[in-house]
Amino acid sequence: MKFLRLFFLLLFFTGTISAQPLRIDDKPASSSGNTYAIVIGIASYQDPDIRPLSFSNRDAEVFADFLMSASGGSVPEQNIKLLIDSGATVGEIDKSLRWLLNKAEADDKVYFYFSGHGEMENVTMNKNGFLICYNTPSVAFINMGLSINYLNDVANTLSVQTRAKVIMITDACHSGNMTGNRFSGNFFVGEQLMLKKENEIRMASSLPDQLSNENVDWGGGRGVFSYYLVNGMQGGLADENKDGTVSLGELKDYMETKMANDPVLKKEGDVQTPAIKGNADFNLSTVVKTEARRVIENVRNDSIAMSMAFQAQAQADEEYGQPDEYFFSLLKKERLETLTEELKLNERVPDTISFVLIAKLASLAGNNNGMAKMQELEGNLRNNKGELNRFNLDLASVFLDAGQNVITNYIKGDAAELERRRYYNSDNNGYDVYPKMFETAAKLSATDKYFSTKANVLFHYFSGVALRLKIPTTENPMPLVEKAFKEQQAALALEEYAAYIYNELGILYTYKQNVPEAEKNFIKATQLSPQWAIPQANLCVLYASMGKYDKGLKAGEIADSLQANLQTTNTSIGYVYEKTGNNLFAEEFYRKAIDLNSRHFVPFERLGNVYLNITDYAASDSFFYEADLRKKGYHFDGNEWASLILYSPTEMDGFSSCPLDTSVFNKKDILAFFFLGCTGV
Repeated sequence: MKFLRLFFLLLFFTGTISAQPLRIDDKPASSSGNTYAIVIGIASYQDPDIRPLSFSNRDAEVFADFLMSASGGSVPEQNIKLLIDSGATVGEIDKSLRWLLNKAEADDKVYFYFSGHGEMENVTMNKNGFLICYNTPSVAFINMGLSINYLNDVANTLSVQTRAKVIMITDACHSGNMTGNRFSGNFFVGEQLMLKKENEIRMASSLPDQLSNENVDWGGGRGVFSYYLVNGMQGGLADENKDGTVSLGELKDYMETKMANDPVLKKEGDVQTPAIKGNADFNLSTVVKTEARRVIENVRNDSIAMSMAFQAQAQADEEYGQPDEYFFSLLKKERLETLTEELKLNERVPDTISFVLIAKLASLAGNNNGMAKMQELEGNLRNNKGELNRFNLDLASVFLDAGQNVITNYIKGDAAELERRRYYNSDNNGYDVYPKMFETAAKLSATDKYFSTKANVLFHYFSGVALRLKIPTTENPMPLVEKAFKEQQAALALEEYAAYIYNELGILYTYKQNVPEAEKNFIKATQLSPQWAIPQANLCVLYASMGKYDKGLKAGEIADSLQANLQTTNTSIGYVYEKTGNNLFAEEFYRKAIDLNSRHFVPFERLGNVYLNITDYAASDSFFYEADLRKKGYHFDGNEWASLILYSPTEMDGFSSCPLDTSVFNKKDILAFFFLGCTGV
């Protein structure tokens, strides 16, 4: 199998790095020479629209096993964070990077290995790169993937401030030329620049615009880059001068030669050149004869046995590992929403939040061994302020992942998530707990700008959404609108490239009857997330209410092409046809909307209007009656239907919904129905 792996230039060239190293606790120089590693491999993604890879997870497992081998330095398993597939969420990767920053000391060796998808956003002048995590949505990776700029901040902090040896290995596919907006020449001079050059090594699977390959022919199923990388180091096949060690220069020569002459690549007519940069004399591995013989034999026979052994060795004890690992395994089984409400976590003093959760999970452990683990964890944290700070950031990551998953489901048009945002679920949609969750996350991460910014973005965004969803339950919605608007503005001030914030602002501007700003924000959402259907559907109905029917229909067609069978889209397109006098098509789309969701009043009310236009009064009365039943107990004065988006109290199209409850009309009351007809419904 072939797939596109275009190298992240930002991760490779030492010129495109962060403005300043991250600030971490000062540590004394150390000569211990420990090795720490984050090894990530994602072949299967949560979002079904992200094309799965075949062997990225396996390549990561093989690389982790190499590090634990004698030739790789016999790195202890606890010094390696191996994140595979569903374990490689944004939160888990962020947590692991923070672990790395706090573990590594001077003279330590630090690895960051990533195999999976990458992407470059095209909406800002900076063209920032992102590594795609397991739970990153395909249509909105900005602020929801691993920023290359942040990853470079971590690398530069480790190499310049901590003075560790940093090896960055990126095997990322489906990316463009990853370029950043910060350059080392402007910020690193003298000793710092020399330290960075001496202490950082960058490797990538291919040059820009080349295809990279994975195939069962390499090791029973590997990427060609990973295959030769590990064979060259562990098998000693790159030890050109036979001195028992493999240097970076030797590995570079070996991989370039082998990949240029690989028979599988030649058979397919492919060219793939690895990109390797750093100190050529840097020692990467030691040749251990027993391991070398095993690797050479596997290469000779192209055996699958080696990789199967690596997979078995990589399995961890999920139930009883380190106390903190056990805590998080228990936490995954509980609903954060429930814990937040039950324990009132957002009202707690920051340093007590973790202990409250530890006590709660200890009570749920169910056995003495589990309770002992929780007691050990509590003791560790109470006796070490630094450990507590790190644990709090790890805990904050879990909350942030939960928030990202909600947004991802909304952007993907998940039916259950869309239902939660419907007016008839205003009283039980569960959104009120989210501001409390992210207030908790902000408290936990107050000492770290990166984490706390993400927490505060989610806090303000969900605070605004929770307020906006209450509008159908109140007679005077404008105070809620203004509060929600301020929350979204606060979110936007912290994250200016989030499509979901612009879409929400578009909705709120419609409530405020500011049509130009509503249009501008919906368009911005489509630019930032071109594969997201909902902003296009919102534009469809907005343009229809403005009399721009051609633009409305085009937006509706785009929305339908992005996500078929979305009720909002069908109702919006139906309204365009209704306004242009095409009652037949309007009826077709409204009926399809009802087939998709029969709880929503809007398509029923619009069908009532269509049948009134064609003088089918019996059918019109029936559909108005059904609409009224669905509106009982809610407030929809004015042009509420028009916001399939929002149900706003604007009068943009001159339509006024009937304030009368037709469900209590006497069926023979001619004057009542005459009055109803006069209202223009």
